[in-house]
Amino acid sequence: MLPSEVSARSMSRIPIRRPKRLWQSVHRFLRAAVGLFPFTIAGLLVLALSGLAFWVQGLLKADLVLLAAGLIGALLTVLMALYASLVSLVVRFRRRSAGTQPGLLLECEIPCPTGFRSPWQSWLPFLEIRWSWEEPRDVEVVAASPSSGKFEVVLPRKRGVYHRVKRKLAVRDGLGLAAVSWRKEEPLEITILPHRGALDRMPLLESLAGGEDLSDPRGELSGDRVDMRQYARGDSPRLILWKNYARTRKLLVRIPERAFTAKPRSCAYLVAGRGDEAGAGLVRCILEQGLLGDSWRFGADGSAGYAGNPGDALGFIARSGNAPPEQGTGFPEFLAQAEKDGYSACFVILPPVTGPWVEPVLATIRRSRIRLHLYTAMDGVPKSLIDEPRWQRILFKPQDGSAGSLDDLELVAMRFKAAGCPFLLADRSAGTIRGDIRALLEKRLPKERVRA
Repeated sequence: MLPSEVSARSMSRIPIRRPKRLWQSVHRFLRAAVGLFPFTIAGLLVLALSGLAFWVQGLLKADLVLLAAGLIGALLTVLMALYASLVSLVVRFRRRSAGTQPGLLLECEIPCPTGFRSPWQSWLPFLEIRWSWEEPRDVEVVAASPSSGKFEVVLPRKRGVYHRVKRKLAVRDGLGLAAVSWRKEEPLEITILPHRGALDRMPLLESLAGGEDLSDPRGELSGDRVDMRQYARGDSPRLILWKNYARTRKLLVRIPERAFTAKPRSCAYLVAGRGDEAGAGLVRCILEQGLLGDSWRFGADGSAGYAGNPGDALGFIARSGNAPPEQGTGFPEFLAQAEKDGYSACFVILPPVTGPWVEPVLATIRRSRIRLHLYTAMDGVPKSLIDEPRWQRILFKPQDGSAGSLDDLELVAMRFKAAGCPFLLADRSAGTIRGDIRALLEKRLPKERVRA
């Protein structure tokens, strides 16, 4: 084999990497260049029309009115562009007098100030200042304007854990003729927790840690009489060891051992998927209210291992929002380890929309020896599933589910129809448990549709 052929074959085996970094750099450069271009589409249109009126109607046809109007329009547009560019340069390279906090703990659907204050004054004439968050997404920015300056207030829409914030800042004039924007990134630890909704006012759910009331070894003496002690006044003569008394002349009585019933331990797991925000709020309420009893553990998609205290568990719930929907679930490994460690019950929160998590969860349920309780949650249950009087439904106007439709619920219920464990539906907006989702669908939907 010739050396040229060897080199050609060796070069053919080298993987050709796509120039992703180069394309990302070009994309960032083009986006920054477009943002720094001071004219908006409306500004360019006004500039073009003003120039056309100034040249064609004003100079060529000697129309003094259009000559003055075109000149004023063009000068106004150019001056606004120069003014916005100058202010954006001053603002961009100016040191801020106040910055964000070192870390943020936010909650979905609740406005929260971040401590970030705009680095410019609010009295700049003819200009308005806006900014938004590009990372993390699903965060709406509301800028309050007290007398001391403009402060940032954010409204998160989705839970998650993030390590940086990227803001898009823009300076634009009031007429919309000129705008200059740029992006600024800074490291910031952000934890966004799910909203509890009305679930925190819901009556306590049935605890999965139900066991005997006497779970302590120092409880009632109810075991076999295998121990003995010296006789004391008040002891029953039936408990005296008479054979031992005949041999040793000592009065000893039999006493039972301190017996106790092992209290079952419970665990919980949050399966991440589309429309799982309400389920995350449900499991947060369960953990914060201590409904799992003692010695509990919690796991969630997006985090390895398990949590045994409320602080770590809340971090697991927040990080589950970063788990991609197409990724599989870690529920089988979690339940297998919980079964080895002696847990007897598991509280599983599922999304109301099917996804790649369905098959692993079903396979785990079939072979599990742990008592399972399945739950799913929505923000507003579909009207056809609400078993309420008509006047009450008209008066309170229940809304349809915002995360997941009736068809999605039906698909999930049909997949878990053969599961030998309860599968309850919670309504986060109403703060109620509607009942077993399979029974609700069989009652409300046509039988042919349910049996399909």
